[in-house]
Amino acid sequence: MKTSVHQTLRTSIILAMLLAGIAPGTAAAATYYVATSGNDSNAGSITQPFRTIRKGISVLSAGDTLRVRGGTYTERIDSNQFAIPSGTSWDNAVTIAVYPGEMVVIQAGSLPGVVNLAHSYIRYVIFDGFVFDGRNVGGFGTSVVSLWGGVNHVRFVNTEVKNSPSHGVTIYWGNGASSDYNEFRNCSVHDNGQTGDLDHGFYINGSHNLVEGCRIYNNRAYGVQIYSGYSGLPANGNVIRGNRLYGNGITSNNGGGIVTGSGSGTLVYNNLIYENKDGVVVCCGYTAPANQKILNNTVTNNHRFGVEVQQGTGHVVRNNILRLNASGDTRFLVNVTNSNNLTGDPLFVDAPARDFRLRSTSPAIDTGQALNEVQDDFDKTARPQGLAHDVGAFEYRAQTAQAPAAPLNLRIVQ
Repeated sequence: MKTSVHQTLRTSIILAMLLAGIAPGTAAAATYYVATSGNDSNAGSITQPFRTIRKGISVLSAGDTLRVRGGTYTERIDSNQFAIPSGTSWDNAVTIAVYPGEMVVIQAGSLPGVVNLAHSYIRYVIFDGFVFDGRNVGGFGTSVVSLWGGVNHVRFVNTEVKNSPSHGVTIYWGNGASSDYNEFRNCSVHDNGQTGDLDHGFYINGSHNLVEGCRIYNNRAYGVQIYSGYSGLPANGNVIRGNRLYGNGITSNNGGGIVTGSGSGTLVYNNLIYENKDGVVVCCGYTAPANQKILNNTVTNNHRFGVEVQQGTGHVVRNNILRLNASGDTRFLVNVTNSNNLTGDPLFVDAPARDFRLRSTSPAIDTGQALNEVQDDFDKTARPQGLAHDVGAFEYRAQTAQAPAAPLNLRIVQ
């Protein structure tokens, strides 16, 4: 087989490093480029980019980066169609990223979504900055982004997931393996779902996955659902923190901000959960949930309950602001450790503008319990060590500037 330009270049670099006494593991990582004006016969440099993301991915090794130039790409990132390279650690990951300052939209047609990662060898891969648009995706249960079959340690950052006919993101079992330790950070997941109670922003059936710092809104059922489904595999130790969830479940019979329906040890903390159908619900998996912790959230103005616990054992609801939820701020059908929650007026800085920071006279200040699980707040301000924490998602500090107003609960139609 003819040796490619990229293989020859990589081999030459490694030989040169060996002659210089440098270990190949310390080699400078390679960067390749893709552009809508490129050609897959090119070298993949910034001046001679590839045309397709698939080609760009095919030349990557651990530590390498693929930069995708601006434009709309009608292709799918699918491990059932081609191999996805893996890294060896977060410090030696494969990175697939949008070129700085540009916008890349990926719109794949038909099944099985835009990103479909379905093999357990896939690990330590980072996707950064993409818009994954499911407007051309069809089929019941199809997600824009699917991680299954044992995929682990895959990270999505600064990414938008939208317009799915079903779920936005699914993390689930397959081939007898759970998909664990995946991360979604600073993402926007919105306007997903058509069939009411079954369509969510995130559907998580795996363990130790993280959703952090995301804006999750206008999804048809729940913004985040943690649920073990029919698999019998656990959904343990997932963490949902520092997110803003609103407008979820409004047009469904059952929906809202977050539901933890299965598994043990889910942590839900430092979230702003408002103007959904329900706030947080603990209930109703094929196996009863256990030891779910709902801590330091601000849950307000939801159409039904603030926090509702229907099933399971060992749950803790502590240090939350629960305010003006239409059917009641709490509803507990089983025994729950319930303490240090505030249902009176917390004196937000500007509730109509969705600025839920605390005024200096707020009764939430210093009335919470210090919790090992909650070391900082929604804005990453450190909470005091060994002292009382403030209740809700924000630790009070003197305000020097008005925070940008959050968008109102509007459904985007495109």
